[in-house]
Order: sequence, then C-alpha cells, then structure tokens
Amino acid sequence: MHADVTSLQEAQSGNAGFQDRRVAPRRRALKAAKILINDGQSVFDCTVQDISSSGARLSLGLFQPLPRRFELTINGIGTQLCEWVRSTGIHSGGTEFGVRFLTTEGIAA
Repeated sequence: MHADVTSLQEAQSGNAGFQDRRVAPRRRALKAAKILINDGQSVFDCTVQDISSSGARLSLGLFQPLPRRFELTINGIGTQLCEWVRSTGIHSGGTEFGVRFLTTEGIAA
C-alpha cells in the first residue's frame, strides 16, 4: 500500500475517548456525493450524512482504502478538497468517516 494511503480501519483505533473537536455545528444533509482520487481517475459514490462549513460525515457503501486527501463533489454544492480525520463507523464496518474541508468556497451550512 502506498505510504499516503491509509485504511479507515487503521484510523478506528484512535476513537477511544472521542472528543468533539468540530469548529462549526453540523446539520443533517443526506446528499449524494462522489470521492475523486488521482485527478478523477478513481471515483467512489458516497453519501454526506451531515455537513458544516468546515467538514462533513460521509458514508461509503463498502469499505475502501482512501488517501488522506481527496476531492469531494457534493450534489448541489460543489467540489471541495478534503482530508479524512477519523472513522466514525465502528458499527458499520468502517464505512463512515469525518472529513475536514481544506477549501471552503461554496459551502454554506
């Protein structure tokens, strides 16, 4: 596995003693989205579960190893550069995770 690709399962081990460190409140979204990797050569469908001006919680249908940073295209909102910050889907097999937006153009929560 390439050095900048880390599985979401590896991130789950850091969830013990979880503290909410969000800088902006999130609201429920349930929007279709796509994760774009390698300049769009690899595309994964996902759902934005909730969103804020600084990040979102995403769910994938199946576990996928992802790079730390990727582009996220959210239907009706636009494309953002993101980095995943933690896996939250302990009960869903590691398919839910939080992302931080590295750019915030077009995000209104």
